[in-house]
Amino acid sequence: MAWMTHLRKMALEERHARGLTEDLGCFSGRLLVGRRGLAYPQVLVVGGHDVVGAVLAPRQEARFALRLDLQTRVLIVEVTVGDITIAIELPVAALLNRPLVVDAAPATTAELAAAAPLPAAIPASQIRRVISIDLFDDTTGEKVTRLEQPLTFSIEIQAEDLAAAGGNPNRLRVMRLDESGVFLILPGAYNAATGQLDTTTSRTSLFAVAVIPEDTPAIKDYDITNGHFFSQASGLSGQGGLGFSIVDKLSEPAYWTAFKEFGGFERLGYVATRPMVFAGREVQVTQKAILQWNPELGGFVLGNIMDDLHAIGLDNFLDRDHLVPPVRDLSPDAGLGWDAIAQRHLAFLDEDYEGMAAISELYHKRGLGFAVTHYGLPMGVKDYGAVVVLRAQRAVFHYWKTETPWSKKGEVVLANVGDIAKSLEVFDPDGVSLEFPPANTTS
Repeated sequence: MAWMTHLRKMALEERHARGLTEDLGCFSGRLLVGRRGLAYPQVLVVGGHDVVGAVLAPRQEARFALRLDLQTRVLIVEVTVGDITIAIELPVAALLNRPLVVDAAPATTAELAAAAPLPAAIPASQIRRVISIDLFDDTTGEKVTRLEQPLTFSIEIQAEDLAAAGGNPNRLRVMRLDESGVFLILPGAYNAATGQLDTTTSRTSLFAVAVIPEDTPAIKDYDITNGHFFSQASGLSGQGGLGFSIVDKLSEPAYWTAFKEFGGFERLGYVATRPMVFAGREVQVTQKAILQWNPELGGFVLGNIMDDLHAIGLDNFLDRDHLVPPVRDLSPDAGLGWDAIAQRHLAFLDEDYEGMAAISELYHKRGLGFAVTHYGLPMGVKDYGAVVVLRAQRAVFHYWKTETPWSKKGEVVLANVGDIAKSLEVFDPDGVSLEFPPANTTS
């Protein structure tokens, strides 16, 4: 599944401005959303659609506003508790057979600390506010902890919050209690234009606005029990020691072993996400690749991340913003066997572009078998003026015609395809949530 949080949010705001969404109502309490005609007490029908809102209790801490996206048939539930507003997107089709109760309320730092030990880096004095968001299946009574679409947060930042962060809004982050009993820092950052802290998650839980440490540890990565911890790809330049662990666990894919077998950080770059599910597959992303568990093989492969981005429909963004050419017409591959398909795509390496010989040399440097395993087949070529680019299934090759801060003239550089995918927000936001430095380091 692609998450595309900010792109979807911008599209939704545009549709609302154009009258393609409909406001359904506002009220307080605990909210039930489901199909019309269900016999619930205190039911408040909002709009002439197949969705209802019901006030199930007199609780007043949470205020709800409902909006229906008329194009996508998604119900947007905006929950406001104090100065925290959270938007939850619920597909209407899912609600017809599964009415949900949305429960939101403020919580205390003591409740947060009682639920799980606070990270050593975040003492209770650095917790600014706490909120509880829960969803329940009203048919079964079961708690819904994971959503098909992510929650989006917008939290007003007050002057006292900035003071607690030493005037640095980048130290203010949203922290979530994970179902595993550890706290994570969710993706997102302070928006100076709105004065809000924006973030996303696909889970319900206890959430807190926290002040993260300002210091940057001198040691950026280190061994931990059964694995390694990296802070280099946190997006915070190592601030607070936040980052990602890669480990071998019993009964789970051995990511740390696979990372080393595929060449470690010298070939794959630093670890850039937590283990997660992407496009129906178990993966962990590095800066330059995706480690993908293949249950049929009983081992790991490098995922076709560039093919995945093409399938999601992101070629225009890649072409415009990341110097990655679109995938060429694949219709000539129809009906061909593997050898013929490979021959057709490998011929891209012989095309008359400046630097293509250098790209081909790097591609074939360790043999065709290595190239197909690590890079995949060529899928597109484009001359961008200063750089000629070959797009493959798992890698992108840049031949720079002039000297740049990151390359010499005539040098071929492999792009950080994992970082590119991460910047396009295609991963589960909880997969890119930052971990606190673990206590189980080894010497």
